[in-house]
Parts: sequence; C-alpha cells; structure tokens
Amino acid sequence: MILNSTVFIFIFLPLSLVFYYMVPVKLRYIVLFILSLIFLFLASPRFFPLFILSMTVNYLSAVLSGRLKGKRAGVAVFVFGVLFNISVLFVFKYLGFFTETFNGILGTSFFAEKLAAPLGISFYTFQAISLLADVRKGTVKSPENPIKVFLYLIMFPQLASGPIMRFSEVEEDMSGKNMSLELMTEGAERFIAGLFKKTVLADSLYPIWLSAKDYDIYSLSFLHSWVGIAAFTLYIYLDFSGYMDMAIGCANLFGYRLTENFRYPYLSASAAEFWRRWHITLGRWFRDYIYIPMGGSKRGTVRFLTATMTVWLVTGLWHGASWNFIVWGLYFAVVIILEKYLIRKYEDRIPKFLRITATLLIVMAGWVFFATDGLMNALYYLGVMTGQGEILSDRAGLEALRENAGFFILSVLSVTPVLKNIAVGKDGPGDISETLFRIAFFVSLFLVSLVFLIKGNYSPSMYTGF
Repeated sequence: MILNSTVFIFIFLPLSLVFYYMVPVKLRYIVLFILSLIFLFLASPRFFPLFILSMTVNYLSAVLSGRLKGKRAGVAVFVFGVLFNISVLFVFKYLGFFTETFNGILGTSFFAEKLAAPLGISFYTFQAISLLADVRKGTVKSPENPIKVFLYLIMFPQLASGPIMRFSEVEEDMSGKNMSLELMTEGAERFIAGLFKKTVLADSLYPIWLSAKDYDIYSLSFLHSWVGIAAFTLYIYLDFSGYMDMAIGCANLFGYRLTENFRYPYLSASAAEFWRRWHITLGRWFRDYIYIPMGGSKRGTVRFLTATMTVWLVTGLWHGASWNFIVWGLYFAVVIILEKYLIRKYEDRIPKFLRITATLLIVMAGWVFFATDGLMNALYYLGVMTGQGEILSDRAGLEALRENAGFFILSVLSVTPVLKNIAVGKDGPGDISETLFRIAFFVSLFLVSLVFLIKGNYSPSMYTGF
C-alpha cells in the first residue's frame, strides 16, 4: 500500500482518522503506532518480523547506551546498534553488488542473490542511527517509552520515503498539542497538491524519459536526448517532492509537523545551493553525522576534501548499489569542490540567471548517471546530448515534445512558487472570495488526480525503493 493509491485514500486514511480522533488526546500516539503497524504489515508483510526485531534492538540499544553513558559498555552498545542497522541495510541493499564487484576484481565466483529490500529501508536505517547517535551525544534523553520510539521509527506517513526526522522533532508532536483545524486544512491541501504532482505530472513525464532512455543509442537524436533528460529532471522532482507533500500533508492531518525536504531546488545558483534545497533532511543527516565529525570545512583543506568526498561517496551508495550512483555522487563532490576553490570568488560578477542556468545544466548531466543503466550507457547518452551523435532532430523527438508540451509547461511552473502563489496567495488566506477560490482550486486538483489515478496504474515514488 502506498499513499497515492485508492485503497489508502478512500479506506485506510479515512478510517484511521476516525479511530485516531475517537480516543483521548494523550493516547493518540498509541493509536497512530497501531495504525503504522497495520500500514507496515499491509505494505511489506514479508519483512514485518524484521521490522519488529529491528525496532526492539534499536529501542534497547538507545536505552542501554543512554544509561551507560560515560562507560565503556555504553560505547559497545552504541556501536552494536549502529552495526546492526548498517548490517541489515548492507545485506538487503548492497551484498549482491559488492559480491559481484569482488568477483569481477579477483576472478572468484562467490554467489549472493540480490534481495528485494524492505520498504524504505534506507530512510528507516538513517532515522534509527540518528536516534542512537543523539542519545549517545546527550542531545536526546535516553527514551523510556518504547511505543514512542517505535512510532518514531515506523510512523506511516513518512515510513516509505522520509523525510528523515530526529526523535526530538517527532516526540514533541506526540503530546497532541499541535493539533488544530488550521493544521488539518493545511495538511489536506498539501496532500492534494502532492497527489496532483505525483499522479498527473510525474507519472505522465516518466514514459517520455523511458522513450529516450530505451531508444537505440546510435539512432537517438540530439533533440530527443534533451527532451528525455528534461522529462526526467522534472519527473524526479515532482515524483519525490509530490510524494513528500503527501507524507507531510498526511502527518498534518494527525497533528504532526514533518520537516520540509525541498525548497525549489531548480532555482539554485550553484550545485552546493542545490543540495541545500534538495532532500534537505538527507543533507542534514550527512552534515551532522559524517561531515562535521570528520572535520568539515573548519579544520583545513585536507579534512574538507576528505569529508566532502566521503559524504558524496556515501550519498551515491545510499541512493543505490551500482557504479552509476557512485560516479553520480563523486561527480557532485568534484563540482562542489571546484565551486568552492575556483568559482566562488568570481560568482558576484556572473548574472544570477546565468548561474541558475549553469547549475541546472550541471544537475541534468548528473541525472543521466542517476537514471541510466550502466556507465557506458550514461556516457553514450551524454555524448548525444553534447552533439556527438549523428542526428540533430528526428520525428520521435519532435513528437515527444509536441504531444507533451502541456505537461512540460505545467511541470515547469510546478517547480517554481507560481502555482502555489496562485492557489493560496503570497500572504495566505484572504477574504471569502479568495477562500472559495482556494477550495475550488484544490477540489479541482483532487478530481483531476483521481481521474489519472483511476485510469492509470498508480506507481510508488521511485524513492520508496530506497
């Protein structure tokens, strides 16, 4: 079960809200935990026992490491908890890739089947490690209530694709003090906007990318390659941020405020700024638990370069077990290092719109590595994009552009604040006429989304597999 499914929208979510608001405020976090267990079982029944085991291990590790703080045993418990989480992630997500690579280098023939990964395992793992690290550092008290820890780990709105939260951020909302009609209204609008972005725009753009990606690379035209990567560039943002909007909106309906994960990243004027605006909670996690502990930018050039390359190597691997993702991560490490040492001193002399355009082109080139299968395919595709192919324009590229022009225009508007400002105004709700317009706007979005949802085969966000 996923958030953009008819079962969730018309059955699970309404019934959950009814049960949730039937009980006293102080008990609602328990109800939300039970609902999250049900959601987890329905969405990933095969791995349900594994999640139960993992939640138990993480709770006990957090409690014991907190109580034994300052003692050698506390360090041992903390290390055990972190290694447990990393080991589970490694077995399901990376064992097959590393075994295949090991065999290729040494000529061995070890076998390790590539396993299906549990729902949202990468997000779950990082949240669990965040809890253990924060308890160890003392920024979070040793948790006593297991239900609150379990809810933090598997709260269903953000289980599949984040955002990656801190325990203190979620625990604060468990009291129920943030519940309000205004927050629920905001959540409903956010959910609908995300549903529209995911089902109407993102799911319509993805086939355009596939038509270019699966085209014979030797017959792919310059035009078709750019139409394809433009479609993917818009798709991955609308797919991920759309699902994120649904997660945040759904959490709002239950009185929880999740951390924002996007701030219009395609309007960034540098790669470093792009990654401060894209998948914000993942970047925060890497900053606080890897980059800063390694020295960051405060302890000399060598530490900065080492920390930056490490963070981006891990970022690439976090996204997937393939050389494409590794190269994609290191590509951005190099770009960000070059920006810091070569470009930053001149950036004030360059008009901002040129910097935004250059950044977008850099990001689009990076998406080629992210979205294609195999490094050679990515390099061939980039070659066509840079004019090294034999065909400038063809019928396939022209038809892909002409037939989907409406989706492209609407999608481009959706990666800027334009549509949001039209819907809610820059200053929020106004008089009665503005309120009525706002209601009509979101009802229309919802109905259009349902049409696309019902007539099409709804698909999960690509990030739910991470």
